[in-house]
Amino acid sequence: MPFNTGEATLDFKGEFEEKPVVYGVMNVVKEMIFVGQTNNLKKQIADHRTDLYDWMHREGPTFVCFEEIEDEDTRRKRASELTSEYSPSGNRL
Repeated sequence: MPFNTGEATLDFKGEFEEKPVVYGVMNVVKEMIFVGQTNNLKKQIADHRTDLYDWMHREGPTFVCFEEIEDEDTRRKRASELTSEYSPSGNRL
């Protein structure tokens, strides 16, 4: 099952809130390049953006989608489901 976000995507360089989420990062053609989970989306995306040596920058991160999920075990399970669904290149590293 794809992300439960409808068509809503955010700019990778935009502002994010401090919320617990499962998130996906997509390139310019909206191909999923990474699926992850975090208890602080704002910090996690900031970490991806500031590490210019991060592999992700080679893939051209452009968009972010996410599902807010409070429970850590549920987030892990959902991230695993989405990784299987999308098979993003960054999760195969």
